[in-house]
Amino acid sequence: MFTDSDIAKKMSCGETKSMYVINYGLAPYYRCQLERKLKNQPFVLMFDETLNKEMQQKQLDIIVRHWNDNIVQSSYYTSEFLGHACAVDLVHSFENTVETKLGFANLVQLAMDGPNVNWSTFDNLQKKLEKEHKHQLLNIGSCGLHQLHRMGSIPQYVGNAQTV
Repeated sequence: MFTDSDIAKKMSCGETKSMYVINYGLAPYYRCQLERKLKNQPFVLMFDETLNKEMQQKQLDIIVRHWNDNIVQSSYYTSEFLGHACAVDLVHSFENTVETKLGFANLVQLAMDGPNVNWSTFDNLQKKLEKEHKHQLLNIGSCGLHQLHRMGSIPQYVGNAQTV
């Protein structure tokens, strides 16, 4: 892979070393780059909870969607491991991971799947933003991607006007 370097030719990397390089070297670097990029621009917070079979805990994956050189880009931000989580726990997790680094002032939408706990999370986060930042999240349904995609491909009629 690195034919021009004698040092790199001799490098070997097993599973454990690769994990450490990614988790403690590459991941913090790219997360820092992403945080720097998003510090003063609007972004969408997307999240999904799933059971991590190996750890037998609920895993909360957090992704941010943002503008990057005139295209919309979705970037993995982080994951948290939760026990049984209710809406208050999810908002607390967002406060600890997203708000401390990115802030909520530029948060414009929360994208999620549809379970009730997620709608409760949306309501709790909405109240927090209204109180602390004097703005509200866009509410275009639980999954913004599908709603906006549908709106772009199927003409919607409002009164006598057609919108696409």
